[in-house]
Amino acid sequence: MRTKHNDKKAMKRCAPILFLSGIFLLNSCSQEIPENRILTGNDTKHNQNTNEPVTGIVESFYSTGQLKNRTTYKNGKKEGLDEGFHTNGQLSYRWNYKDGKPDGLEKTFDEDGRL
Repeated sequence: MRTKHNDKKAMKRCAPILFLSGIFLLNSCSQEIPENRILTGNDTKHNQNTNEPVTGIVESFYSTGQLKNRTTYKNGKKEGLDEGFHTNGQLSYRWNYKDGKPDGLEKTFDEDGRL
């Protein structure tokens, strides 16, 4: 017989499984790929290890280890946010892309973070 009490117990048992499944799904959709593992083609970027078009976030760094650039790709083309950073860590630019082409307002910042 189904009761509210039994439904709550079932939900308590299922909640961790649903949560972990969601985390796994989100992590499998996107990945961070170091820039030195990327091959540049005509208009696309490919993973050097698999030769597949890049889907995920590609980051490059200054020799100091400071983040220089973070770009999101989908099927080898820029898709979404592309950000660059000054050597002091301040945001240098923030641009959006759709299917490899600029989309929307492009913002550029000075080393003090001013637009």
